Amino acid sequence: MREMVLNHASLLAPDGDRDTVSGWLRQLTAGMGQLVRNQVVERILRAHKDEWELLCLPNYSLAEAYQDLRRFGYREEYLFLVGLSTKAPLLHDVEKHIERNL
Repeated sequence: MREMVLNHASLLAPDGDRDTVSGWLRQLTAGMGQLVRNQVVERILRAHKDEWELLCLPNYSLAEAYQDLRRFGYREEYLFLVGLSTKAPLLHDVEKHIERNL
């Protein structure tokens, strides 16, 4: 089954604010949840860096955005995203023959 890969270039919200980021994350969570429930992808989200190193806004990391979801009452979304974010760096636990062919 396929795994999801976080496109870190799509995280930066150039004209947004924290509310924009929270809205995006809630929508993203709904879409990823649907993919997991329909067994299109595994319950894994790979990224090349940890959440605290990925920026959604200048001086506002993805990890902080996750915490804001929790703080503003989106507990299920927060738990889902934190549970997915288990594979960093990107190639951790990838089979050697796959890694060599990248």
